[in-house]
This record gives sequence, C-alpha cells and structure tokens, in this order.
Amino acid sequence: MLIFLSIIIVVIAIMVLADQIGGKRKKKRGRLTKRQKEKLNAKRMNETRKLIEKFSKLPTVSKAEVETCNKILVDFEDKCNCFVNNDHEFPSCDVEKCIKAQHSSKCKDYNKCKKKMIKLMSESEPNYNPDAWSNPIIEGSHNCYSYFLDDHIPATYNKCRALCLKKNNCKSKIKECGKLKPQPGNYAGKSGMSKYKNRTYTCKAMREKVLHDSYDKKSKKSVIIPTAFNKKCPKHHYKGALVVDRNNTYHFYRQDCSGRWSHKQGTLRVENIDASGKSIYAPHLADLNYKKDKPNGINYNDFCGYFCVPKNGYLKTNAV
Repeated sequence: MLIFLSIIIVVIAIMVLADQIGGKRKKKRGRLTKRQKEKLNAKRMNETRKLIEKFSKLPTVSKAEVETCNKILVDFEDKCNCFVNNDHEFPSCDVEKCIKAQHSSKCKDYNKCKKKMIKLMSESEPNYNPDAWSNPIIEGSHNCYSYFLDDHIPATYNKCRALCLKKNNCKSKIKECGKLKPQPGNYAGKSGMSKYKNRTYTCKAMREKVLHDSYDKKSKKSVIIPTAFNKKCPKHHYKGALVVDRNNTYHFYRQDCSGRWSHKQGTLRVENIDASGKSIYAPHLADLNYKKDKPNGINYNDFCGYFCVPKNGYLKTNAV
C-alpha cells in the first residue's frame, strides 16, 4: 500500500513539474515573431472586411430618422442625458443605465432616438477624456488627425519635449511645437508614396491621404475603412469623420463611447461641441462654420465622409 501511494505521489510531482515547465515554455513563446504578427494582422483584417460586409446588409437607421433624431438629441441633451460632472461636459458612457434613469415623458423621444443611435455603435468607441490630451507637450504638438486616430505619437512628443525644455521647462505650450503636428499624407510620403505628401485640401485628396497613411502592404488595403454614418463598424473599430475648408485646411472628428462626437482643433483643448456650442451626434448635421464674426475663421464647407478606425492595439494606424 505504501509503495502504491509513493508511486502516486511521484507521478503527481512529475505532472506538476511538467506543467510548470510547459507553462514557462508557453511564456517564452508569448512574444510573436514578425511573420506571426503579419499573419495575425492579415487574419484581423479579413475578419474586419467580413464584418463590414455583414453589417452593410443589416437594416439601418434611415437618413430621415437620423436627421429627426439628431435634432431631438441636440435639443434635449441637457435635460435628458446623464453626465458625470455638473457643467455637463462629460456625458455618461452607460447609455442603457441613463435611459432607465431618465424615463420621464419629456425624454421619451430622446430615449427612443438614443437607442436607435447606439445600435449603430460597435462598443469599441474610446472614452471622452480631454485631460489625457491636456499636457502642454501633447496639446501643443498633437492635432485633430492624431486625435481621430486616438494616438499619442512618441516621436512627436519627444521632439516637442526637447524644444519646450529649453524654452520654459514645458510648463506651457510653445508655438514651435505646433509645427510638429501630424499631417495626413506625410507617413505615406515617407513610405514611398510621395504623391500623397502635399497640401491639397479637397475631399478626394484628403481621403486618399488618410487611407494610404495606414495602408497595409501585405493585404494591399488600408486598415482604415470608409463607411456611412448609418452603418455599424465592426468590433475593435470606432467611427471617425473628415471635413475640409476647401483648398484651405481640414478637420477630423471621432465618436466616443457616449454616442457623442468630439474633436481637437489644432493645438487647442479637446472638446465635444460644434461651432454653435451644441453637442455633436451626427457631424454631417452639426454646425461646422467657425468663421462667424471672424474674418480669418474656418468654415468646413465640404463633408468628406465617415471611416471605421481600428482602436489602439488591434491594427496599427500611422501619422507623422
């Protein structure tokens, strides 16, 4: 009996030891090779394309419904939405909980429209967090394009930091850092597609720059995918929007987890309101004319469309 028990104990000990060794081996194999990363990216892109095709066939919110609901959502935002602060800058991301809390008759239509709008979301939308972009180095060197991609770019950060340390120890923004702002088409230009490294501000030119900056040479497709407002992006993607002040400049917006849209104007603080100070639920219906009473102001007179943008850590996007 003792011999039998001893054998069992030895066998268990060997199994435990083998499991530990196997675990260590698995950990060592945890880092992917370049080839494995390429295969994983290809798999993710194929999955994304399939989901895009699937969602494009699903019933969507009609153009008329979007227009009606946009007006209702904007007009009743302060009365019917839920916020995490008193000045109503930060809307809650828990939309379902908010709808249950704000169930009065005056919010009936608002809640119906909110439900329609969140059906068009992927649940991969980033959080609205201006403070994460308010560091003088980030705010002074990153723009709407980097915000659209949800990227703090290390190379841009380091260059700005080197400049501001000499000037004011990075206690506040400096003009020199503004020249470092990532420009659509620059990455594509440095990657051998020089024709995209230009300052042509039309919808056609800007769309091409955005898509080719994040072009995947293996699949010969961009990881950023054009879409429509009333189409749902696949999981691990969120919606972004592009507009231009024709032949003058451009601007980007992105959708947040609350359903509202936000943006970063140049080296200014991130915000989630339009040119009239109203909430943004559909950028193509928002007030994009920042020229009012400002001779040198900007009017984004051309709406260039929507995109499905992969979130950080899923597929790599580029901007320099």
